[in-house]
Amino acid sequence: MLVLGFPLVFFAAGIPASLGALFNELYPSGVRGTGVGFCYNFGRIVSAAFPWLVGHMSKSMPLGRAIGIDAALAYGLVVVCVLGLPETKGKRLDAPDETLKRATAA
Repeated sequence: MLVLGFPLVFFAAGIPASLGALFNELYPSGVRGTGVGFCYNFGRIVSAAFPWLVGHMSKSMPLGRAIGIDAALAYGLVVVCVLGLPETKGKRLDAPDETLKRATAA
């Protein structure tokens, strides 16, 4: 635990730092803050269920197996979500979206 725990925490701390840059590219400027906030907090809500699920599953199986199954479910969910993300390479972040154009034209 001591040997593998440090690199796990070290690299895991970089994940939230990189998500902000990615999430900002996914939403138009008018709803960017709302979209980023929703993604962060929806992830927190979903992740809050996993400790409960480990405890519930450990009643009928060994704790290690319950943790392994939950970890596989969590990583599987991440892979599915990542595969659904759009490509943002070359996308202009300052380009106004249609909603913003209509609001300023009226």
